[in-house]
Amino acid sequence: MRLLRTVKNDIRYQAWYGFYLIYATLTALYIFVLSLLDHPHARSLEAALVLLSDPAVLGFFFIGGSVLLEMDADLHSYA
Repeated sequence: MRLLRTVKNDIRYQAWYGFYLIYATLTALYIFVLSLLDHPHARSLEAALVLLSDPAVLGFFFIGGSVLLEMDADLHSYA
């Protein structure tokens, strides 16, 4: 029960700080870039680059956002 409340509050804070809005914007940007590619060879090459860069970029984004949330909630103070 405690885990469920923790996950619910975590999702609520992420939504409050705009995590999901930015993630949706980045996803739409990736879809737009991929839709602009016409040549099949270029599409497969650039699609691979976008798909390989996506987890790295979004991972850094969410880790940075989580650290900022923790700092805002003053979880790093030990006094």
